Amino acid sequence: MLRRDPDRRSRSCPFGHVTLRLHRSDARRRTSRAPARIFPFGHVPRRMSCSEARRRVGPRSLAPPPVRTSARHDMPLQTCPLQHVPTHLFTRSARDDSRPAPRARRLRRPADPRDRRGHARHLPRRPQRAAVPRGPGARRRRRRAPRRPRRRRQHGRQRGRARARVTFLSVVGGDDEADRLARSLAALGVPAHGLVRAGGRRTLVKQRVLAGGQILLRLDAGSRDDLDPVTEARLCERLRAAWGDVDAVIVSDYGYGVLTDGVIDEIAALQAARARVLVADAKDLRRLARARPTAVKPNYCEAARLLGLTGGHGDGRVEQIAAHEAEFLQITGARIAAVTLDCAGALVFETGHPAYRTYARPSSDANATGAGDTFVSALALALAAGAPTHACADLASSAASLVVARDGTTACSAAELRVHLASQDKLLGHDDLALLADCLHRAGKRLVFTNGCFDILHRGHITCLSRAKALGDVLIVGLNADASVRRLKGATRPINCAADRAQVLAALSCVDHIVEFADDTPTRLIELARPDVYVKGGDYSLDKLPEAPLVSRLGGEVCFMPYLDDFSTTGLLARLGDRGPG
Repeated sequence: MLRRDPDRRSRSCPFGHVTLRLHRSDARRRTSRAPARIFPFGHVPRRMSCSEARRRVGPRSLAPPPVRTSARHDMPLQTCPLQHVPTHLFTRSARDDSRPAPRARRLRRPADPRDRRGHARHLPRRPQRAAVPRGPGARRRRRRAPRRPRRRRQHGRQRGRARARVTFLSVVGGDDEADRLARSLAALGVPAHGLVRAGGRRTLVKQRVLAGGQILLRLDAGSRDDLDPVTEARLCERLRAAWGDVDAVIVSDYGYGVLTDGVIDEIAALQAARARVLVADAKDLRRLARARPTAVKPNYCEAARLLGLTGGHGDGRVEQIAAHEAEFLQITGARIAAVTLDCAGALVFETGHPAYRTYARPSSDANATGAGDTFVSALALALAAGAPTHACADLASSAASLVVARDGTTACSAAELRVHLASQDKLLGHDDLALLADCLHRAGKRLVFTNGCFDILHRGHITCLSRAKALGDVLIVGLNADASVRRLKGATRPINCAADRAQVLAALSCVDHIVEFADDTPTRLIELARPDVYVKGGDYSLDKLPEAPLVSRLGGEVCFMPYLDDFSTTGLLARLGDRGPG
């Protein structure tokens, strides 16, 4: 039945521990001639491929693999671990059955997954079950292909972008530019069903001519006439259909005839019936005043033209616009007004609250394309999320600064904004403070310093810090350590640890750097920083301020900010205690 094969490379078979090999031709000849003499089952077992044989046989060892018995003949079955010929089943002799089977040795996977012949070795972690022979008419099991990992659908949104569903409404023509706009919106996951096509109009197109990253000129093309009554009615219909499904509405009016008086009346009626966060960015904000917008965003030129002002330059523009805060809010009919000042940041007005200013990183005006639109979008999203006004303004300013820093017309994603805010490490050590102050003084910068516990940040703190920043170029805040707060305020303070308080302060754009100190007074920090202006609240005076003589000796001045009534951490905690745990 089996014969030696001296010509070919042999394998070890555990039946009698002799080196044997079954020739394919001999196996076919013998199994076709007398299958009952070779196999006691009355039929020929099916053949298996080499890969299936290796998978079923399991790890090679000198010990016999697990034994199974046939369902038809109560005899043990065995597999032969030959890797390069079809595997058959053989019977064991009575002498072999009487001897106990030796324990199988555990083999480790080799470092090289291929043997000397280049064949892939398959050494599973545990022995596989022996194959049961099937008859000629038995159906073979098809080997299933390995499952491939399923890819998550993006649903039209790129990973990391802002999770806001956008509905875009406008009027376009029936030209190729309108088709390009629809394809661009579809690529960004924005449905194009809000585009109203008017056959008699041309789509607005802006083309910029650049040289070396510098914008030389801009070419505008498209229809600028007011909408006809039919197109206006179609736009108002889609506006009414989309109004109930949104949380914030951004109105951008460039004076090209799309935002007619009828469309503005429709927006005003919808805002009166179902108020939304309405942010307006228009050339003439007087036209949108009857819609009672939540916020408006003019640039300095638009705000100056609205107020009838001229001649503002540099930081003088801030003082010029700030003097007309109440008048500006009354003209626009808005609760919040954010006047952008290009590289100087933005000045934010809010009804019933002090003005707040954001600060942006200086950048070239050559890359200012899309900064205003980015500011409006981020401001509207933050207001719709319920964030405080100063935080909304800081987020919008940071998003605009990211766009300005890149060439061309780009967008700011939520992931990029998150990384940008997290990377702004404003906390300094004492040695870093000395080096920074020396560099600032040599550069001719005006350094402002203030300090405090800032346990629970409230509007009084924000107003004082914003006004302190306006007195110079760089604002450095000294933050009392936990032990220092405990000595000054009592055993129950601080409410927030120093790391949390520093993180909240770092989120304010008016704060440039933060330095923690453990002493009761910031005398050591004042010696290192040598500030030009030392700022304290209105509840202090020169005779109650021990740092005043040191500041004067170093050549600086002391400035006291007006104290805001009903805004203090101690008063806030007292009110919380009166309300009780509920």
